[in-house]
Amino acid sequence: MRHWPETAALALAMAGPASGQAESPFAGSWCAETGEIMYVEPGNIGFNEHTVCDLPVALPERGPLVAELACANIYFNDGEAVRAFERSLALRADLTPDGLMLSLDQEQPALWTRCNN
Repeated sequence: MRHWPETAALALAMAGPASGQAESPFAGSWCAETGEIMYVEPGNIGFNEHTVCDLPVALPERGPLVAELACANIYFNDGEAVRAFERSLALRADLTPDGLMLSLDQEQPALWTRCNN
């Protein structure tokens, strides 16, 4: 995994598609009823403010998105990125007319909708 700048979540949220890659309907900011935010871009998924995951597969044009994510929480100590709580997460996401049905580590799927940025 990479070391991420302090603004990892913001950078993920604002990033456009990679050069030459069409925008996937999975890309962008997704919000859960619980208040959690997920940022999806080619190669990376971020959750809330500190969790960043490597996405080892290309974003599909349509579902499902299935991948084993390598994640870590990123914190800053004296201006240096510190990785903590490294773990793998099994992700499955399916596009629906209402949003994105997301399941992490075999949890029951939950509906995530586009965030109102």
